[in-house]
Amino acid sequence: MLQRFYRPLTTLALILTGALIALLAMQNATRPASGAGTLSPNVRHTILNVACEGLLTFGNTYAKIVDVGDFEVVGAESAVELTYQGRLRVASLSGTTGAIFELRVDNQPSTLGRARAHIKASSTGEHATFSAVFPDLEPGTHTASVWVRAAGAGTGTDAYVDSSC
Repeated sequence: MLQRFYRPLTTLALILTGALIALLAMQNATRPASGAGTLSPNVRHTILNVACEGLLTFGNTYAKIVDVGDFEVVGAESAVELTYQGRLRVASLSGTTGAIFELRVDNQPSTLGRARAHIKASSTGEHATFSAVFPDLEPGTHTASVWVRAAGAGTGTDAYVDSSC
């Protein structure tokens, strides 16, 4: 019965870091030089559940599978770490070695590294964990999404996130 609770849940964990070292250094500037001082940035967590969503066909340019959800950025100096942990599935591929899944914020890829997972054709799906940092997001509401494309040339069918449905 407990196995039911251990079923992999698909989530996006958004870690919002609200303070940068530069701001903390300014705060520490008023402390005596001999004081050790501790850095404690403002960290916020948002977990978004990903529903079973799919894209029937895709090619060698990125196509959106799903908008996962919205999150708030509270300070201009914030950095967002976006992590996907769950199952990905592709039913069939033609002329390609796999499908590349990518995390994006406001329909844009990260400017600091890549948040991608490469999955080959599979009927049951593969567990994947991948993440990236999205710096310099303006304060306000932002949308996290998952995209897919064929690796190289070719096409694919039935690209799913949370393929347990």
